Amino acid sequence: MKLTIQYLVLTVLCFYSSQVILAINYSAKNEIHFDNYIIYYNTFPSISLEPRIASAVGIKRSSSRNVLTIVVKRRLPGRHSEQSVKANISGRVYTLMGHVREITLQEVKDGDAIYYVGDFTALDRENFTFKLSVQPEGVNYSKDFEFKRGLYSH
Repeated sequence: MKLTIQYLVLTVLCFYSSQVILAINYSAKNEIHFDNYIIYYNTFPSISLEPRIASAVGIKRSSSRNVLTIVVKRRLPGRHSEQSVKANISGRVYTLMGHVREITLQEVKDGDAIYYVGDFTALDRENFTFKLSVQPEGVNYSKDFEFKRGLYSH
């Protein structure tokens, strides 16, 4: 059976609290706008992934591992729609104690959809600053941004 990203998106963010949180939350606090592009991002516990989904995208399921997802979209002119685009993405995670962790993001394609997924270790009640650099394909500059998250083990 072919695993689709839509299934991944619906499955990955079912937290133990039974809340369903979309992998790419389209609220203002989880998106960055620049030029004609929008970067959507989110984090969630890897343990919330079904084992076969985690395996398919190369993510280790664990109560101490979390996932970062990124989608880059270009706004289409004259329409209220967006198109997924490839991007070069690099990222680091900083702890309050000053530890730095590189995040390797892998590209996952499903039809016209393009997602970037990576995982990292997080201890219970650890606060992080994520610093990311995103360069959409065909653009000769990148958008650098950061966001903060408190992450909790289950």
